[in-house]
Amino acid sequence: LLEAMACGTPAVCSRVGAMPEFVRHGETGFVFDTLEELTGHLSTLATAPGMADALGAEARRAVEEEFDLRVCG
Repeated sequence: LLEAMACGTPAVCSRVGAMPEFVRHGETGFVFDTLEELTGHLSTLATAPGMADALGAEARRAVEEEFDLRVCG
C-alpha cells in the first residue's frame, strides 16, 4: 500500500490486518468490507479521474509526511 501511495496512486484495501491503518478512507484511498463496496470504489476511481488524482496526491503527501524514513527512523 505505501509503495503505491508513494507513487501517487490511491490505495484500495480490505479491512484486514493493519492495512486500514495506512489508508484514510476517502482521503488517500478507500477501505472496503464487501465485494459490493470494492466494486463501487473501483468504479468511482475509474469514472472520476479528478478524484483519483486528488486521492493519489494526498496519498503521496501522507507517505512523505508520515512514513518517510526520516519520520519513522
